[in-house]
Amino acid sequence: MTAARTHTVSVDGAPIVLREWGDESALPVVHWPGLGTYTGEYLFELGPLLAEHGVRVIALDPPGIGASPRLPLERYRADELGRLLIGGVGALELTDAVLMGASWGAVVACEAAALAPERCRGLVLLDGGYFDHSRVRGWQLPLDEHVRRAGEEEWRFKDREALLSALEEHFGTLSPGLAAYWLSTVEERDGELVDTADTEVMGAGLWGLVQPRPPIAARLEAAAVPLLLLVADAGWPSEAEAQELGVSRADMEGWRNDGLDAFRALSRSTVIELAGVPHDMIAVAAPRVAELVSQWLPQVR
Repeated sequence: MTAARTHTVSVDGAPIVLREWGDESALPVVHWPGLGTYTGEYLFELGPLLAEHGVRVIALDPPGIGASPRLPLERYRADELGRLLIGGVGALELTDAVLMGASWGAVVACEAAALAPERCRGLVLLDGGYFDHSRVRGWQLPLDEHVRRAGEEEWRFKDREALLSALEEHFGTLSPGLAAYWLSTVEERDGELVDTADTEVMGAGLWGLVQPRPPIAARLEAAAVPLLLLVADAGWPSEAEAQELGVSRADMEGWRNDGLDAFRALSRSTVIELAGVPHDMIAVAAPRVAELVSQWLPQVR
């Protein structure tokens, strides 16, 4: 499950822990995970699969997640994190790299590519980057309110079996590797298993994600970066989730389709929808993701 190599680089004074798979002389793909208890180790299956296709996979522990220390909460704006990602490419002494991100990480990767296209050889987006989160009224909150709400959403389970049961229900199936990963993200506290995620970082990450920014599709077109977007056959949000956010499900679907249409119209984009694959495609469809990414990568080698 562990990465072949783990080391730390300093980016603008921030220590960032990296997990790596593959030959160090191979094409570098630098990955930023989704928002949650997702460290670089979440590529425990996808990383080795991509390495088999001649790729050097470098996955970050984002600031405040896993082994990387957190930043001041005001620095979790997506554009600020994009600068950090580009800084990470430089700290690795790479001229450029393919940037890959899942969900939150896809937004960060898009911001990085728009900021410094000369450092981005290509973009791989795993069901993210195309949705304008600032349109969701229920997320238009001050930073301290996002932090407060995140603190109320802490995962808690009475025991190991309850956690594994919840995971199996969520994913539909639970591989030994996936079970081991999520068990490593909890700790015993007051007789329960509790998520080790820093809830202040979770709140700041969502706050940073929903801050208004110039439309990303136009900026990526100007950057002329080749792009692969793999889209989940999502069922998100449910009607109940949409109501909690103060919008209709039809509105959410419309905004999602607007974003997808804008990305499909990019002159250097490849958009592939994966039927039956949920948002967390790294967890449940790593072989398919690895196959599609490896088929696309010759465009940027």
